[in-house]
Amino acid sequence: MTDGLAGLLRERYGDAFRLQRLDGELDENFLAEPARPGAPKTIFKLMRPGCAPEFVALQIEALNHLRRSPVGQLVPQVLPTLEGGGFFETKVNGTPRIGWMISRLPGVLLSARGRMHARLAQGIGESFGRLDRALEGFDHPLLSRPLKWDLRAAGWIQAHVGLFEDPQRRSIVGRIAEAFGSTLAPRLDALPQAVLHNDGNDANLFLDEDDRLCGIIDFGDMVRSARIAEVAIASAYVLMYAEDPLHCAAAALRGYHLAHPLTEAEIEAFWPSLLTRLAVSVTNAELSRREHPENPYLQVSMRPAWSLLFRFHDVDADALSARLQEACQARTMPASPVASRLTRRSRHFASNQRLSYHEPLLAVRGERHFLFDRFGRRYLDAYNNVPHVGHAHPHVAEAVSRQLGQLNTNSRYLTDEMLDYAEALSARLPDPLSQVFLVNSASEANEVALRLARAATGAKDMVVLEHGYHGCTTGALDISPYKYAHPTLHGAPDWVHEVPQPDLYRGRFWRSHPGDTAPYLSALDQILESIAALGRGVAGFICECLPSVGGQIVLPPGYLRSAYARVRGAGGVCIADDVQTGLGRLGGSFWGFEPQEVVPDIVVLGKPLGNGYPLAAAVTTPAIAEAFAEGPEFFSTFGGSSASCAAGRAVLEVLKREDLPARAKSVGQQLSDGFRALAGAHPSIGEVRGMGLFWGLEMVSSRAERTPDAARAASLKRALYERHILIGTDGPDDNVLKIRPPMTFDHEAAAHLLSVLSDVLDTSAP
Repeated sequence: MTDGLAGLLRERYGDAFRLQRLDGELDENFLAEPARPGAPKTIFKLMRPGCAPEFVALQIEALNHLRRSPVGQLVPQVLPTLEGGGFFETKVNGTPRIGWMISRLPGVLLSARGRMHARLAQGIGESFGRLDRALEGFDHPLLSRPLKWDLRAAGWIQAHVGLFEDPQRRSIVGRIAEAFGSTLAPRLDALPQAVLHNDGNDANLFLDEDDRLCGIIDFGDMVRSARIAEVAIASAYVLMYAEDPLHCAAAALRGYHLAHPLTEAEIEAFWPSLLTRLAVSVTNAELSRREHPENPYLQVSMRPAWSLLFRFHDVDADALSARLQEACQARTMPASPVASRLTRRSRHFASNQRLSYHEPLLAVRGERHFLFDRFGRRYLDAYNNVPHVGHAHPHVAEAVSRQLGQLNTNSRYLTDEMLDYAEALSARLPDPLSQVFLVNSASEANEVALRLARAATGAKDMVVLEHGYHGCTTGALDISPYKYAHPTLHGAPDWVHEVPQPDLYRGRFWRSHPGDTAPYLSALDQILESIAALGRGVAGFICECLPSVGGQIVLPPGYLRSAYARVRGAGGVCIADDVQTGLGRLGGSFWGFEPQEVVPDIVVLGKPLGNGYPLAAAVTTPAIAEAFAEGPEFFSTFGGSSASCAAGRAVLEVLKREDLPARAKSVGQQLSDGFRALAGAHPSIGEVRGMGLFWGLEMVSSRAERTPDAARAASLKRALYERHILIGTDGPDDNVLKIRPPMTFDHEAAAHLLSVLSDVLDTSAP
């Protein structure tokens, strides 16, 4: 076909051209390279069959008008035919077609550059403002034609809401369509009208080497419509590449306002107009997908548009409107709320105090298993186990507040609060665990556990589990392979001995002894023998009940029972780190060590005990406590804090009153069924493991080789975050999706998590 077109162009333009096909939606576009040495490349446009000459004339007249204006350098030049016309009519394979040629603009498309920042966003907005001012004197009959891309006509999407099979997508588009019909449509009709380019998408914008807008193409969607639609449409595409989308949206609006001042009412209509354009885009893409599944160009904006809708469809419009008004009126662009806080943070906090997620969550409020950001967006929290009975539980908050208003002292004073809490906590533990040491963090509790073990045994050496983590203090780091293995640290002290993690899926012996716990226990035997060979005793063995940073591992049945017997036989004590899994999280048991049918000599508790209020504990037997009491006085400034004890009692009361362990069991079964069904449909999920509200999904690139896929895990975590769901990743290779929500997590939340996870697994398939 291109050979025939080249001959046609020679007739019409008097030169030979070599043609290269470019992407296009309905029309055919070609890069035309002239045979004449040094002649610039051009763009030849062959319009779709049935295209009206008046439609091409509209674009040519607009370009000619703009070329004579102050923004002439931003738009292509129409190249006349030998006869002097802007376009020509011909037949291609017997079908009437219209052809015309324009100059090729310099630069790189925004879609190819793929990045966005506030300076560029403001420049794009300013350029469209200047363009619209230049079009003020332009007119053409087709500017008033019916057009589905005219934002005032967006009500057409209402009839197609049912196309979306996913209920969340259907709900989002449905709400936007309803809001358009009831509120936005009449507002747009009443706002200032103007001639608009109307299609500032990422495939129509050229950037120079300095990331400035240097060209705008494709005037086929020109229309006379509400002026605010111009910058709203362009901003919808700006946001697809922005790390801080709301800041870049404000910057684009500010740029347009500086070039072409907007009214306050227009600024208020900007955000709903932007959301409406995104809804129009995804609806049109869904229709096109069904009608033309073979054309990938039609789907090019679908995924990033959905990402924005998931993140921002429920933004607090009033708060955002105030921010947009501020941006437009300020002398300089206000700093991004996130960026400004990151700058402040960097002044006072070292860079290794990291934040979660690619775009930090600026949370201002929590409730049950939800977090809310400053714009009122709600995030389903499937990750934070510290607020054990839910964010901001009123019973816990009231108990702490009441106690702080009365007395807050420590263990050196005789208080009912400390006694009541110790009795309530030890009553939930099996005998003989009854001696309570209250501190303010699990790191401190593990330090206490070390001292208890050494006091009880007279030995120093500790056996730890590979990849284990027990805290951030010096002593806790010494028994945490997850930390001491870091290149900047010095590895394990000579008194710490590491045994392999009994991960039957991808642990050290999965190939040689598949499904077999014996080699892991044999490794423990060897460690104990090596300590004895050194002439030293064993102080203790510490192990998380279900190793968390090790990859949400469920220990093989009987592992701790066998390991505890071996350690006790060597003279050591057994420490269960139940920080992550205690207090009913596993559903079928109140403590994480119970599924292993063991009772430790010392149990360490932290984080969830006070629902986020500083409270932790090491609980042990009377015999070990008596041995410890022979040493120096034990005192922790905040140990036994009256307010902390009030928080701890309130947590235990909520767990019982709301029957949260039973809920964890029921919801855990729902999650188990759902996760395993997803694993059956998606080979990238190598293993599902967990119980109750403690789950890990191991992502692999090869099921046969069990090859860890950290990139896949990270992309899923990001995709869920963009759809307002919080999870984490962990494991030795950071390839395990980590799910451990507050205990309020209910069946509705589980269903939503499973639905969205299924969707992102489908849409982000490797």
